[in-house]
Amino acid sequence: MKHSMMIIIATTTLLTLGTTTKINANDDKKGISVGGIILGYHSPFEAENTKPNGDGKVSLNAFPYVSYYGDYFYIDGTEIGMNILSTGKDSDMSFRLDTFVGARMIAGSSRNKLTADGGVKASISGDFGFLGASFLHDITGTHNGTEAKITYGYSFRGDKYSFTPTASLIRMNSKMTNHMYGVSTDQHVKMIENGDPLLPIYNINSTSTNIALEGIFTYDINETITFLSYANVTFLDSVIKNNPGINLNQESSLGFGLVINF
Repeated sequence: MKHSMMIIIATTTLLTLGTTTKINANDDKKGISVGGIILGYHSPFEAENTKPNGDGKVSLNAFPYVSYYGDYFYIDGTEIGMNILSTGKDSDMSFRLDTFVGARMIAGSSRNKLTADGGVKASISGDFGFLGASFLHDITGTHNGTEAKITYGYSFRGDKYSFTPTASLIRMNSKMTNHMYGVSTDQHVKMIENGDPLLPIYNINSTSTNIALEGIFTYDINETITFLSYANVTFLDSVIKNNPGINLNQESSLGFGLVINF
């Protein structure tokens, strides 16, 4: 199966979620970070996760990572945003509100279609951990879908390490669900033209609710270099699993990398 830069963008976005979680839980962390990531992705589509001999197949990609956090403006992977409101930085509880634009790529690689979302996200952090919510909408006019997400996480911190597990509830309207996990006639024709694994044409007309479990672990090797690892499993709604081209109940990613902090 051929993999393009589009899948790299998708997996970078997953890592963006993890690192943003870490920064939102520790708002005094600012500056520039650059590094490299190796990430494996397991597609829910049978044609993309199974070898001809029946063995499982995982795509593996390496790509650069860049982030910048200032007082108001930030860049994190393929996401660009601006802080609208931050309160309580010096207290036991803090609140943060951001507006952002981020790249989105559909699951798998045979249906490559890059779009962008715009929206808002908010988080409350304290001794209990952090609770976040986001709402976003397709701003390219490709499918005009929307997504709402609620996330809870807690950061365990030592002198040199941090571990942040999170759990998210993701609600997509029918347009977003179909964009992410449906297969159009045009996409099917392009698969034939490109010699990609063929996926059956399937249209999804229902909203979906997915559950994502994520975790990011960081370890400071020294004052400037940080090792990170990331894992994500998203459990798919039954309306998605009804797609005859999907043979798994979930999609997953696992990544490792090194980041230099300036």
